[in-house]
Amino acid sequence: MTPHPFSIKLDQTSVVPLNEQLTKALQEEIRHRLQPGDRLPASRILAKCLGISRNTVTAAYKRLVDEGWCDARVGSGTCVAEHLPLRERRDPRTGRPPIETCGLPELSERAQLALCAAQFHVQTEEPLAVAAPDYDSLPGKKWTQIVARISKSPWMHNSYCHPGGWGPFRRVLADHLRSARGISCDPEQIIITSGIQQGLALCAQILFNPGDAVAHEDPGFEVHRSTLRYWGLRPAPVPVDAEGLCVEQLSAFPEVRGVLVTPSHQYPLGMLMSR
Repeated sequence: MTPHPFSIKLDQTSVVPLNEQLTKALQEEIRHRLQPGDRLPASRILAKCLGISRNTVTAAYKRLVDEGWCDARVGSGTCVAEHLPLRERRDPRTGRPPIETCGLPELSERAQLALCAAQFHVQTEEPLAVAAPDYDSLPGKKWTQIVARISKSPWMHNSYCHPGGWGPFRRVLADHLRSARGISCDPEQIIITSGIQQGLALCAQILFNPGDAVAHEDPGFEVHRSTLRYWGLRPAPVPVDAEGLCVEQLSAFPEVRGVLVTPSHQYPLGMLMSR
């Protein structure tokens, strides 16, 4: 790749070091113009184009590699990483992710909330990212063995099951909740959903009336709040501490009809709720 597509301007008089200016400029190029796998210009060529030392360019390239923006490949130079640590863009007026309407006419409030939730990216591919699993430690071999064993008798799982979910699975969950969380419940009280969003939608429609207030963790997961607003509920932000939502702060919201909490891996602070 030749350097001329880059719109990089460095300020030689700034107190910010040139290698840091170049790093941030290249990050912007990667965010908005380059694609995974694209090769950056050779350090010697880019240094000559910008009128700076080659050491400045190599220092910027090394930082991009260390932070996961680029990969250094022997014989291929420095390339844009396949998994980029793209930072979430936010609207400076609302502090929320911007709503991209994709050229559609003015949308309803519900449609805007749905788009906002769909464009929220919680997991970023970068070192120490929040909620990024360690794929190397997953029990892939054991999981493959279980899938292979179950698939040997597919006729046992091809018919319709109970609307609340497969009975044996709900019994296992009831036993787990009793032993791990001290929650005594029957399998018939458990409903299996496809994920947290479906579960929230089901609760919002059945347990509440439009306009009801629901307390939630602050800071918390924006998509959860968008889901509450989508179904006509009023999110009530409650501060969190080292153990999760501050229960004593709920007295400030006497009109609250429910509380939305995350028992484990709270976002974005990551704490676990005490038992």
